[in-house]
Amino acid sequence: MASGARGVVEDMITRGWNAGDMEVVERCYARNCVSYAITSGLAERTGADAQKAWVTRTREAFPDLHMTIESIHVSRDRAVTRWRATGTQRGEWLGLPPTSRKATWGGITIHRFMANRIQEEWVSTDIAHALQELGYVA
Repeated sequence: MASGARGVVEDMITRGWNAGDMEVVERCYARNCVSYAITSGLAERTGADAQKAWVTRTREAFPDLHMTIESIHVSRDRAVTRWRATGTQRGEWLGLPPTSRKATWGGITIHRFMANRIQEEWVSTDIAHALQELGYVA
């Protein structure tokens, strides 16, 4: 696994999200990590096991999921990553039935690191665009 904040983010996206490597997910996140929705500030996931479950459910919904890093900016104990995801919805996602349609969406994640692991993250995702491409909203 790569070292430093940039390496952890790159491993999480390329090996965790794209390849579904749960060992990488476990190594990238602290045991008691917290993932927040950036708009509400509410904790959406707590703990590395919850993060692994989120990656698994998303990859089940989009088996061909591919995330691309658009940019990473690192400063002290934080990394800000702008990313883009594409995938074909083959399974349930956010409680919505599969559409077999392809969607592309982007987002920004702010990670805070402790001991070279993600301790906290704040995630903003363009869900509205994905829902539109999947045909759920006009």
